[in-house]
Amino acid sequence: MLFIAIKNNLKLMLRNKVLLVFLLVAPAAITWILSGVFEDMMGVYSNTDTVNIAYEVEEGSPYEAYLEQLSKEMSSDQIRISKYNVTKEQVEETVKKQELTAFLYITKDSYIVYEYDKYNTQAHVVENLFTTMFDQLHAAQTLTMVNKTIGYSEILKLDLIPMATSVNYYGIIEIAYFAMCGVVTISIVIRSERKNRITRRMQVAKISGMTMYLAKVIPCSIAVFVDMVGASILSHLLVGNQYGNYTESIGILLLLSIAASAFGILGLYLVKNIAVGIVLIFSSVWFMGFYGGTFQNYMMNVVPDQLRAISPLYYVNRTLVEFQTMGKSDYAVPCVCILVGIVLICSLGNVFLMKREMEE
Repeated sequence: MLFIAIKNNLKLMLRNKVLLVFLLVAPAAITWILSGVFEDMMGVYSNTDTVNIAYEVEEGSPYEAYLEQLSKEMSSDQIRISKYNVTKEQVEETVKKQELTAFLYITKDSYIVYEYDKYNTQAHVVENLFTTMFDQLHAAQTLTMVNKTIGYSEILKLDLIPMATSVNYYGIIEIAYFAMCGVVTISIVIRSERKNRITRRMQVAKISGMTMYLAKVIPCSIAVFVDMVGASILSHLLVGNQYGNYTESIGILLLLSIAASAFGILGLYLVKNIAVGIVLIFSSVWFMGFYGGTFQNYMMNVVPDQLRAISPLYYVNRTLVEFQTMGKSDYAVPCVCILVGIVLICSLGNVFLMKREMEE
């Protein structure tokens, strides 16, 4: 019975070819547009111009002992970090006179970043670099940082997060965003069931709420996953974006497709009106994307960390992007746990709501 229901629902979903084609083409089109818009901002690491950063540490600061060697570790062909002996009052004049991208002034219990608006694009990258640096320095007490001993000198090795190109970044996260919107593919099935009173017939046939739910979530997940894989291939052919760790990335996309389907079906059953349900889902996904880096690079996003941390798309985006840039991601396990949690919670809610609808 379950297999027949899945097959029938898939056939019904395939009737809406315009919607399926839209989900296939839209991610590639948005990737092409956004990658072009943000190409200069996200390509700053590949720029031949050197980003000049200066710093000064107040006497007695806990960072004083090792910041000089740390700056050497962070320096590269594109980033030059130098120590300047200036007072806080002299910083602004020094930044302008020396044509510095930014100046980091560290006190005993805080730090101030002075940015030169002439280098606004580079300054966004510098902010991310400083944030990453202090996050990892504070985490050193929990052994997050790698300690390397060379001769008699102990060097703290900082793991900086590489910046993805605009093509790879948006080529990945737009797929994730449209996957969350993919539940519209199953809306035609739910609308047909309500219109033809099929739910009441299922009650007479003594079909369980779990069977009814699986008959929807399975074809919806298949449709979303196949559409996203197709969109990824189309996006690669159009703009040349690439994933990293293909096996793990495909696994995340598959789990995301299931979570998105479960979440979307819950939204459609929370309200009786399909249109209202779709608006509710899209609004929720928009907020997830806004705080999770779908529209602006999460490395440069200025939204509060607390809001960013509650967006499931933030963990998906960061995991997939870091797979591409670093080959690994510390966000992979939290990402999987969050997606599995969404599947379990939404599935329980869906079974309950479907049972209630059959009994009405």
